[in-house]
Amino acid sequence: MIRRSGAAAAVLLALSAVLAACGNTASAGDAAVIGDASISSDDLAATVTEVQEALGTTPGAADANLVVDILQREIITELVAQAAQREGISVTQGQIDAKRAEAAAGVGGDDQLELAFLNSNVPPSQVDEQIALSIEVEALGAKLAAGGPVEQQQGAVYAYIVGLSEELDVLVSPRFGTWSNVELQIGPVPTDLATPAQPQEDLGELPVPQG
Repeated sequence: MIRRSGAAAAVLLALSAVLAACGNTASAGDAAVIGDASISSDDLAATVTEVQEALGTTPGAADANLVVDILQREIITELVAQAAQREGISVTQGQIDAKRAEAAAGVGGDDQLELAFLNSNVPPSQVDEQIALSIEVEALGAKLAAGGPVEQQQGAVYAYIVGLSEELDVLVSPRFGTWSNVELQIGPVPTDLATPAQPQEDLGELPVPQG
């Protein structure tokens, strides 16, 4: 975990206050609610700050795209985790370590792996979590579309997560936009009628960006 200076901590508190004022979700301080689970504004602010510090940008600087990108990823991560739990899928630290070592070998080492994730706004402290997500998705695909090609398995996982998102009635603070169950992403704010982007059915691959 990155150690924060007193100044950075003050910035984090300020950012947390701004985020906490954003939402009209299930309870005060929630940035998003996914069924019985929630993503707190404090946790979201901490992740945003960690990414900014790791990238060398100004902690607490206004960056709406960064905040939305991180929140969107955390919602999907939670949805996949809940799907895996329902289907009796668990991931061990040994599996994560093996997958991480394999991925690191493919990009030139663990430092390069962390940098690749960081370039997609995943802080070092959450790399294992994202690798676990990829393992969960792979296992879900194998169970939901056993024996099918990779594309069919990925489609089955996507459809399952869409259905789960609808069932759990995912809520996002209106300030960030409106959660779309179909696209599994945060779209425009409620007053914006712009056409949302097309769905991305690529959940089945390890989310390591290409350098």
